[in-house]
Amino acid sequence: MHTKNVIFKTFTAILFSVNFIHAQNNEIWKWFTPKGENFEVIVPREMKSGLKNVVTDIGTMHPVTWLCEGVKDEPNYLYMLSYVDYPEGVIHSDSMELLREILKESMHAHIEDLKATLVYDGTLDYGANPGIVYRASLNNELISVKCRMMIIGNRFYTLQVYCHAIRNMNNEMDRYLMSFRIK
Repeated sequence: MHTKNVIFKTFTAILFSVNFIHAQNNEIWKWFTPKGENFEVIVPREMKSGLKNVVTDIGTMHPVTWLCEGVKDEPNYLYMLSYVDYPEGVIHSDSMELLREILKESMHAHIEDLKATLVYDGTLDYGANPGIVYRASLNNELISVKCRMMIIGNRFYTLQVYCHAIRNMNNEMDRYLMSFRIK
């Protein structure tokens, strides 16, 4: 009887500790919506933005990137959100197969730019809008990046999380990637 009581109390104390730590982490994370936008993601701290002009075959594009840097002892050291609006008629949203091909090509270009190796990829749609998710390793498999890409209307969204490879299976990574939603 004494052993069961000790086990029960230990188990209760562990659950309380885990719930307390989880509650503390939940207090840090906040919903983020860039000014004038109709989507949001949850992030552990303030996001900082950057804007570029990129000249392409279809004209000048204006991708927007938001960054959130992790702090010591957190599993992830960088959260990124990028989006770009394509001119009307460039993305043919009536062809799901074509949109999936654009996502796959974008994934391969990203991996090539990083000089990374694809670990896995899969379909992760946002409602009726096409999307993919993948993980890649880089820097001699010391760094891991998990990415989610979606095409919604004429907008291409990319969410990325970077971490040390030994911490690539953490809940915060998926929490961020899966939090994206249109308001």
